[in-house]
Amino acid sequence: MQILIILPFISFLSLLLGGFVLGKNIRNRSNIFFFLLCLGLALWITGLYWMQVSGSFYFPDKMTLVGGLMTVAFLYSFAAVFPSERKLIFSLKAPWKSNFYLRLVPAAIIFILIPFNTFISGIVFTNGSFTPTNTKLYPILALGELGYIIAAIKNFYSQFRNSVGYKRQKMMYFFSGLAAFIICSGLFDIILPSFGIASLKFLGPFTGLLFLGFSTAAIVSHSLLDIRILWRALSVNLLSGTILAVTILANHDTISRIYRLGGGTVVLVVFYAILFFFALQRTLIWLAQKIFFRQYNKSRDSFAQLDLALNNELNTKEIINISNQHLHAALHLSWIYFFDQRQKKIVFDPSYFKRPVVFTETQIFDPELNQFAIDQKLPQFFTAKQFEIFGKATHQPIGLLPIWDGKSFYGYFLLGPQKGINGLSAEQIKRTKSAWAHIQTAYARALLYQNLEQTVADQVQEITAANRMLKAETEKRMDFLRTASHQLRTPITAMASSLQLLAETEQGENRELAAIAYQKSKNLSGIVKSMLTLAKVEQSAAEDFENIVDLENLLRGVVGLLQSAAAAKNISLDLADALPENTQAVRVYGNQNYLEQAFCNLIENAIAYTEKGSVSVSYIFEPGYIIVSVKDTGKGVAAELKDQIFKQHIKGSRTGNGLGLYIVQAIIAAHPGAHVWFESVTDPTAAPGTTFYVRLVRKV
Repeated sequence: MQILIILPFISFLSLLLGGFVLGKNIRNRSNIFFFLLCLGLALWITGLYWMQVSGSFYFPDKMTLVGGLMTVAFLYSFAAVFPSERKLIFSLKAPWKSNFYLRLVPAAIIFILIPFNTFISGIVFTNGSFTPTNTKLYPILALGELGYIIAAIKNFYSQFRNSVGYKRQKMMYFFSGLAAFIICSGLFDIILPSFGIASLKFLGPFTGLLFLGFSTAAIVSHSLLDIRILWRALSVNLLSGTILAVTILANHDTISRIYRLGGGTVVLVVFYAILFFFALQRTLIWLAQKIFFRQYNKSRDSFAQLDLALNNELNTKEIINISNQHLHAALHLSWIYFFDQRQKKIVFDPSYFKRPVVFTETQIFDPELNQFAIDQKLPQFFTAKQFEIFGKATHQPIGLLPIWDGKSFYGYFLLGPQKGINGLSAEQIKRTKSAWAHIQTAYARALLYQNLEQTVADQVQEITAANRMLKAETEKRMDFLRTASHQLRTPITAMASSLQLLAETEQGENRELAAIAYQKSKNLSGIVKSMLTLAKVEQSAAEDFENIVDLENLLRGVVGLLQSAAAAKNISLDLADALPENTQAVRVYGNQNYLEQAFCNLIENAIAYTEKGSVSVSYIFEPGYIIVSVKDTGKGVAAELKDQIFKQHIKGSRTGNGLGLYIVQAIIAAHPGAHVWFESVTDPTAAPGTTFYVRLVRKV
């Protein structure tokens, strides 16, 4: 009676699943035929239950026969349209070879003959069970139903062979449900009863719901789990529960009605049963992980490794190779390649493939494939034969991943067929889309770095070339200055000597003219000397200004040299004491000769622009620096000249050539860390004068 109690429950659930699928899309042929399949299964099971309970024949028998016929006929119909319709025409006017409705004519004829007891004439009840009395035409019914079953299996197999990717995963759900129903029915209805264990026989019909449940998921779901995960959960729990139930029943003493396990105590029996169930479950899960889930774990690990690798700084070639390698392992592909749109070639590593893979130029440069890739902005996953150039479905790619950077198309990954039969799960599709987004980001980043590196390299090359040209031009200018100064120095010196002699020997107006000419020749000689000094400063290397210079001795020498010039104008020239007692000498980093020239120009300039009073040189000490000040009591620098005082040919009186302060600024600027500036007061009521400051790096 346990079987009879479960039959109405199975019928109700069958109708519920069929109605649920039909409600999702009432116009879809797959949904309609599946509902009719569930209806036929419910009628068949209900007829068996009615016949067993009531003991009557006619109406229960007809319900059973009609239900069985509907089950096989609409199983065939369902196989013709799931997961995609075959080349059939659903019209009564269609040619007979492709007319779908003509293929249901045998079922319609059998349906018409059923009410007339054409196939079963009666039943005989014996010990609570019944045996049908078949007529001579019963083989026609059996052969008709068997033909529909064989045709349905053929259709499903054909659909499976022509499916790829996610569509194949749907087919695996259907076949898994069908296999579970057949295996469980054989186990609980045939094998176990042969060993005297008939108490679990009710599970046979109940597992028919697995077939309907798996089929329902395949029809209505758009995010199917990996079939291996679902099978692991079902098989582990079902097998654990079965072994547990068999163990409890085997330890039950039917005579004394006590359990030998646990000493007859029900609480202990339940406790031991729970412990045994969980221990067995964990053991089976561990075995499944080690034996059946190695490829699944490899897929998950490969996606994780790809994400980690793409976080590193890689160039475009490394990104392509790493992506090929990990996607090949993650999706268990027969082959994978990247088509480089810029170089018009494919990138792949033959070492990934166990068998040699050869791509023809027709396949690589197929216009349909390449145009399809260019038109895509997002990953595409195929469910059937997509490109004729790859031949049959087992050689068809399962997906395409376009690589874009803004409006620029750089190529695409073509994912070849999978090695196994499982197809793509929703989890794999999701992980592949995530990996594609990461690949695009890494590729764009690599292109940016690559372009920046190329830009920097081009700029460095341009700067190097410009520096080389500048150096050559400077060298030419130096050669010219050296030659010109050499050519000019000799005649200017001779001319100055002659003019000096004339100025000393001539009388009257001639003597005055000779003196003026002599002064001009001296100015001309100074200009030549200044030009040569400037050229030498510009050509000096950085290490020429890193010598250690005793600044105090240098200034004493310069001041001593210019004392006569100051005395000639009745001006006092003083140098302050450098440091207090017990302090080291004043030492700075610089070039001895150039610093002498700079301070000589500054002091000469101060003397030249001071009519009365004094010129004083002193020190100011700062951490790491020494500042030398040259202060005069002249009229100060005019306001209109303050911004131009260090420029060429700027002079505040008739004397000089206008290059003195310009040379000072050039020399000090060439010293690392050095600086020159000035302060000037022109108001007569506020002690006018000018102070120049030179800051140098101190040697501690």
